[in-house]
Amino acid sequence: PHRPVMPGVLMLEAMAQGAALTTDAGQIMQANGLLHRLLGYGPDGLRARSLLANLLAPPAAAELASQLPALLEGRLPDLQLEAALLAKGGPQ
Repeated sequence: PHRPVMPGVLMLEAMAQGAALTTDAGQIMQANGLLHRLLGYGPDGLRARSLLANLLAPPAAAELASQLPALLEGRLPDLQLEAALLAKGGPQ
């Protein structure tokens, strides 16, 4: 079935890095093919997964969760986080 293309999806697919569009709560709406392959998921396998609960290693997830409200409320101008991602099946 045909799905409408969300704004930014074409740019997302063209990126040389694994990337995803998420909701404010961190739920993945769309991830590019490279991120799916890097983490061991098939097409659309990351859709609706939680970045915080499913994909970030615990220390990074806690840091992001603590700073996200300030970012979304405009009290923090930007947020940069270097973090390990968990592949399908969790830590190896």
